[in-house]
Amino acid sequence: MMPPRFPAVRRVPVLAAAALIPVVAVVAVVAACASTQKPAALSQAESIYTTLQGAHADQRVEGDMIRTRATLDTAQTAVTQGQSQDYTDGIADIALRTAQIAEAHYARVLALQSTDSLQKLRLSRQLALSQARQAALEARQAALERQAAAANARADSLRRAADAANAASQHGVTTPDAAGGAGTPVADSAPRPAADSSHRP
Repeated sequence: MMPPRFPAVRRVPVLAAAALIPVVAVVAVVAACASTQKPAALSQAESIYTTLQGAHADQRVEGDMIRTRATLDTAQTAVTQGQSQDYTDGIADIALRTAQIAEAHYARVLALQSTDSLQKLRLSRQLALSQARQAALEARQAALERQAAAANARADSLRRAADAANAASQHGVTTPDAAGGAGTPVADSAPRPAADSSHRP
């Protein structure tokens, strides 16, 4: 009795099997990437970060911008490497929250700067008004001082004229006539000698 015969098994060459391994790996990676969707939170975080970059927010909230960039890189890497959807969604939520914090801090800095600008403007206006009032007071004070000096000058002139008139009357000096004439001589106060009556004829 002859032994049973089995169909021949076709053997695949070892080299051919080894060549199939990279292909299978690439297919697996592509399948994993296709299964990981980019979360909407990541898109929102990227949009906020781009807007802040355009406004040069890194000059005012540099630390927040660095943290936002780091979380965005992590989330984007998770999508690129095909990490699990739950992990990618969680990292995207963290990135969005970090971007929103940076946005809020930047808005607060702008508000404070606006308040400071308004306060400085108000103070500058008050200072200008005070300086104008001070200048007006100084001008008024100078005018009063000029008026007082002119009044003192007139008073000195009148006093000197009165002193001159008194001195003239005490020394017998002819006083000018009101009509502009030669004036009336002042009487001599010295006594005259009496006439001698013994030599009459």
